[in-house]
Order: sequence, then C-alpha cells, then structure tokens
Amino acid sequence: MVAGMMAEVLRKFGFEEARKQQRPLLAKDYIFTPRFPLAEPFKNVYERAFLEETPLAVVREIHLQHSEKPHASAKVTLALCWNGFADAMTLLERFVNSFQRAVPAGGPWQHNEIGDFTVLWSWDQSRMEEDVIAMVRFNVFMAATGHDTEPGFLIALAAQADRELRAIPTTESYPDQSEGLFSSVRRGKEGAPEVPVGGRLDLGEFAAEKEGASLFFLSSSGSINRDPQETQKWYYRAGAKRGPQEITLYRVGRGILPLRERLTVEVV
Repeated sequence: MVAGMMAEVLRKFGFEEARKQQRPLLAKDYIFTPRFPLAEPFKNVYERAFLEETPLAVVREIHLQHSEKPHASAKVTLALCWNGFADAMTLLERFVNSFQRAVPAGGPWQHNEIGDFTVLWSWDQSRMEEDVIAMVRFNVFMAATGHDTEPGFLIALAAQADRELRAIPTTESYPDQSEGLFSSVRRGKEGAPEVPVGGRLDLGEFAAEKEGASLFFLSSSGSINRDPQETQKWYYRAGAKRGPQEITLYRVGRGILPLRERLTVEVV
C-alpha cells in the first residue's frame, strides 16, 4: 500500500520522464563533510562504504550525532552509480519505497532548486521540519534522514552536497585502469593467467587498504577471498566453470568515485 502511494506520488512529479534524461558522470571523487552553521554541533560517529551490485554503485553511509543533544541525529547516504543517471534515479525510487510507514497527507513535495530530482517530506505535518530528503545530481544519489534535527537541517545538507557536486568536473564515461593493483599478476605473462578448476591464484598484497581505501571485488565465477594467514593478501578461488573468467576490482578512497580494474583469467 505504501509503495503504491509513493509510486503515484513519483508519477505526479514526472519521475519516469525525468529518469529518461541524459546527465553526465562525476569525473572526480567527492568527499562529503557538512559545512554550515546548523551542522557544527554534529560529529561523524560512524561511516561505512560498500558496493551495491544492482544497480552497480559505490555507497557510503555517514551517521551524524549531535554533541550536546543525544537524541538529535542524522544518517546520510551517498551513492555513485557507475552506469549513470538512470541508475541513480532507480536508487531514489527504491529509497522512497523502503519505508513501512505511510507518508502523511500533503507530502512528499518536490524541491526544484536542489538536484536534478529531489523529494522530501515530514512524518508530522504539524511540525515545519523535514525528516527525509532524497536527491539525484548527475549519477550521484543522496538521501538523508533526521531525528530531532533543527528545521532546515536536511535541506541544508542536500543543498551543500548539490552545490559541491555541481562544481566538480564531469565526464561521459569511466575508463578502466590499465595499471594498478592487478599489474603484478599480469607481469611476465603472455595472455591470461591460468588456474585449474578449484585452484588458487594469488592476487597479491594491496597496500591501498593500509592507506584507507576500500576494495570491492566481483567475479564472473569463483570467488575472491582474503588469505587467512596474511589478511592484506587476496586470492582468487576458481569455480567449476572453465574458460575465460573476469575479475573486477573497484577501489575507492574516502569518497564515492572508484577506480576500476579488470583481470581476465583462464580456468582450465
């Protein structure tokens, strides 16, 4: 029922037409740090990054806590969608449909001065305070939820992020890295490295993790694992499927734009 109501709201806002539009991709990494007066008492108390596979996106969650008011908090989600604007709109749609609680009559509403597409609402229409905001700018999705925050706090969060995103250069596509963490595996080999069914291929020790980067692996078959004895080292365990298999690595620093490397291996 709630999902059906939100679908109708998005339809009225022209969501499907907006999703078809073309937008460029963010060309440089973006690290979000709140910088406005209402945010000064808030501290970043927890942060994590992970890879969403469908649609393909690097997601970073930031939890903010008021230093003097223990009940005042906010959660910020930023996601860079590798394949573009339409996927960022898909994440917005998924987000607004994720709540089990019905939005009160009169909400949500649009904010046409922030983002390429933005919706927000309050759980209590008697308070002039937004509790939820969701925005897409380029191929970046942002959402924020607040609890006992000041009126205008979430809008200020989104407005700052939108202003900073608009100032970053854009591109039309993302290239793969020809040299990087997989270089040691390729070095000295002609063609794809070979590994038997069920066998192990050492991928190496990735110093990027020591420098605070997060590594996310995808493989067309088999699995990517940490060495149990030396946890900075990773290896590929071949599955039962023979032939060329692709390993993809997404490496992201403190922001949301990853570097992508791909390695083809031959399972024999």
